[in-house]
Amino acid sequence: MVCVCLCHPDPNSDGDGSDAVVAGKILLNKQFATDTDDKIIGYDGMGGQGILAIPNVYDGWIDATVAECGATEDPCSQEVVDYIMDLSSSQQTAIP
Repeated sequence: MVCVCLCHPDPNSDGDGSDAVVAGKILLNKQFATDTDDKIIGYDGMGGQGILAIPNVYDGWIDATVAECGATEDPCSQEVVDYIMDLSSSQQTAIP
């Protein structure tokens, strides 16, 4: 069985990640009557699986997000703009 574990890094919102929990799991294997668009040849469970982790954390991701979205909804959603506006100026840049 191949699955993705969904983790909640701070379930009680106290800013302490030591109480992180597994919030759920997504099964990635074909099971029973799963609809598929093609036969799995090898490496089942590999690939994008249609899951995009947000934020996509890599060095400088926040800098690019702030530069692209800024304080306007275009091209970003209001949810992303609100997230950026809630960050302090030091949180809005990973590269000093």
